[in-house]
Amino acid sequence: FITSLNLNTLYSNIWFFGIVGFFASSLLACTYTTQIPALKKFRLWEFITNFKSLRKFQLKRQLPRNLASTSVYQLYGKNYHVFRQGKKNYAYSGLLGRVGPILVHFSILFVLFGSACGALGGYTVQEIVPRGEIFHLQNLVKSGNLTKVIQNFSWRINDFWVTYSDGSKIDQFYSDISLLNSQGEEIKRKTIFVNEPFVYKGITIYQTD
Repeated sequence: FITSLNLNTLYSNIWFFGIVGFFASSLLACTYTTQIPALKKFRLWEFITNFKSLRKFQLKRQLPRNLASTSVYQLYGKNYHVFRQGKKNYAYSGLLGRVGPILVHFSILFVLFGSACGALGGYTVQEIVPRGEIFHLQNLVKSGNLTKVIQNFSWRINDFWVTYSDGSKIDQFYSDISLLNSQGEEIKRKTIFVNEPFVYKGITIYQTD
């Protein structure tokens, strides 16, 4: 049942990408049909010229004429953007609240795109290599449908050692690794340990054991 529905390779299935694509298209549709038009409308200066338009507002208050300038000053002090057109005043606040959902939507889209690229083109290789040996990336553990494993590079384990802390407890494992080109020449060399991998052109080599 698990293998028939490809649940063992859930995040690289075509139907999973279909769901992700539907989610991404929904976010785009919401952004372009709701969030961006609302932001544009929010920036428009709609000065009310008659009482009929004023009745649409749920919150209304009439101020004496001598308090008009004072109220504008208080609005400005509370981070409102205030505009004046003749005897009319227009103020708005909360512009970042309108921009926030748009930024969140595009952030989610970037995360989905990056995850999809990693699932389709990424791969995981596991190798057991003795000290002094040269190895290629060949024992695939997990790979995407568009995976291309680079074969024009090889790696050599120059050395491996263990350090101990007080009480003869293991403190850290170290591996001295060299990256070689197709002619066997060293391109890069680094000593790796836990949380300090070897990274080169999108390939990350961790020491797992």
